[in-house]
Amino acid sequence: MTTTPPLLSINLVCDALSAAYLGCYGNEWCATPALDRLAHEGITFDHVFTPLDVLPGGWRGASFDDSVARWQEAGIQCVWFSDEAEPSPPENVIAPPMDMEGGHSLERLLRTALEWIESNDEQPAIVWIAIGLAPSSWAPSAESLASRLEGSEPVDPMGQLDAMIEESLPVDSLDALRDTYAARVEELDRCIGEFFEELREADLFHGALISFTADQGWPLGEHDAVGFAKPWLNEERDHIPLVMKVPGGSQAARSPGLITTTDLGPTIDEFFGLVPDESLGGKSLAPLIRGEPVLIREYLISGLAEEEFSLRTQNWKLILPCGEALIDRPRQLYEKPEDRWEVNDLATLKTDIADHLELQLYRYLDALERRTIDVVPLPPLRKDILTPTD
Repeated sequence: MTTTPPLLSINLVCDALSAAYLGCYGNEWCATPALDRLAHEGITFDHVFTPLDVLPGGWRGASFDDSVARWQEAGIQCVWFSDEAEPSPPENVIAPPMDMEGGHSLERLLRTALEWIESNDEQPAIVWIAIGLAPSSWAPSAESLASRLEGSEPVDPMGQLDAMIEESLPVDSLDALRDTYAARVEELDRCIGEFFEELREADLFHGALISFTADQGWPLGEHDAVGFAKPWLNEERDHIPLVMKVPGGSQAARSPGLITTTDLGPTIDEFFGLVPDESLGGKSLAPLIRGEPVLIREYLISGLAEEEFSLRTQNWKLILPCGEALIDRPRQLYEKPEDRWEVNDLATLKTDIADHLELQLYRYLDALERRTIDVVPLPPLRKDILTPTD
C-alpha cells in the first residue's frame, strides 16, 4: 500500500540579489542553470518588486508572522532554516539547528533543510530557507573566480559582499566587483542545483510548491552607488526575482504582472486549500500560475527608510526622493519596460504623467498612515497612463 506524501512548500529567499543576475531574466554572462531549469519547469514573474519598508515584509515581517499562526491552526508545520543569527524566526516556528560539519555554510544550510524534509512524512509543511548571499562564511571557488576574473584580483578576496559598500569605484574596480559578485551567484546556483537534484532523487520535488526569490537587490555601480550606500530605488535595488513551480501549474511560462513578496503568503494559502488572506495587500498568484489573464494590480509602491519612494505601473516608474539627505536628488520618471536600466529620465519632459503618479503615491502613503488603505479605495490612475504609449 502506497501513501501520498504530505503537501510541501519549499521557499528559498536570498538576500541582496537583483533579478538581472539570473539567466531566466536575460543575463547572458552569469551561468545559473539550476534556477533557469526551475523557470522552465514553472513560471517566471518578470516584474517583481520588493516593498521594502512600505508594507510589512512578505516573508519575514508582520504578514509572515500572521500567516504562520493561520497555517499552524490548519495543521501545517512551519519550518525555518537560516545560517544567520538575524533575522530570527517568528515565534513558534520550528528552527532546526545547523549541521556544523563539512562544507561551507550554504552547503550545510541546504543539507540540514534536506535532511529535515526527507524525515518529514506525516504533516504538511511550509519550509523557508533564508540564504545569506553577503556573509563571508562561504565564498566562490578558486576555479570560479579564476574563470570570471581572468587573472585579475577579486575586489574582495574573502567573498564578503558587506565589504563592497562604497559610493563610487573606478570602472576597472567595478568590473572586478561585478565579476566577484557573479561568481558568488554562480556558486549559489550550483548549491541550489544539488539541493534540487537531491529532492528529485527522493521523489520530493515534483509534488512540492517550490519558489525562489530575494528580499531586495544589490546595486553594483549602475547609478554611481554600490551596495546599500545610498537609499535609492533604481532597478538594481527594487527589482528582484521570483521563480515558482507548482504541481499542475504552467511550465516555461512568464507573467508580466506587477508582483511583490507579499503575494507569496496568499499563494501558499491557496496551494494548501486555504482561503487566501489578502488583508495585508498580498494577492494569490494562483490564477497567473494557471495561465489565466488576470490583472493582479495596476501599480506597486516601494519605499526605503522614508527617504525615497517609487510607484511602478506596467508602463512607467516614478522615483520620488523625500528624505532631507536627498534634497538635491530630483524626482525621476522612466518609461517601462523599454528603459529597463533607467538611463533616460523623462520627469522634466512628461511632467503631467510625473505629477499624476506623484499625487497617487502621496494618496497611498496618506491612506497607509491613516489605516484606511483597505477601507476607502483610492482613485484609479488615469487610463491614458495605464495604456501603453505608441
